[in-house]
Amino acid sequence: MPTDTMLLDYVRNRTLNLVYTLSNYAADPDVYGELLRIAQQAKDDVDSGIDPGDRLADINGQIVEL
Repeated sequence: MPTDTMLLDYVRNRTLNLVYTLSNYAADPDVYGELLRIAQQAKDDVDSGIDPGDRLADINGQIVEL
């Protein structure tokens, strides 16, 4: 599906940019672990038929976990 391909390219680029930025700040392994935890939870939600966005909220312009 073209939309999935576009989303995959977008996500890959954003993730690579995030990792590059974290690397420039010499982020601790815990930071990468948190990134992995959030992504894994979203994947697990999708695999279970749950919308990952249901665990999130926009509070005063900041996305937070519920």
